Amino acid sequence: MPKFKSDAVPLPGDGPPCPRCQQPMLAFRHQQITKKQRQQPFFYRRWFRCYNVACKTTIVQFDADRQWNLEGERRESLERWLKRNEQRMRST
Repeated sequence: MPKFKSDAVPLPGDGPPCPRCQQPMLAFRHQQITKKQRQQPFFYRRWFRCYNVACKTTIVQFDADRQWNLEGERRESLERWLKRNEQRMRST
C-alpha cells in the first residue's frame, strides 16, 4: 500500500467503486481536526483513493462528506460558486 499523509487514517473495509474503473476504493479520514481545517471555508471529513495503477483517478471526495465552517450568505455564495465551477469542469 502506498504511503499516505500522517494525518490521514485509513478506514476499515472497501469504499464505493471508483467512478472511472469501478474497482473498490480505500476510505480515509483525518486523524484529528486541526486548526488548518477549522480555518478553511470547508474540509472533507473523509475521502477515497483509487489504487488501481491503470486508473487515472486518484482522490474522490463527495459533497455529503463536506464539513462547512461558514454560515449564512458567505456559505451560500461559495456553494453557488462551487456548483458553477463543477458544471464548467464537466463540460470541458
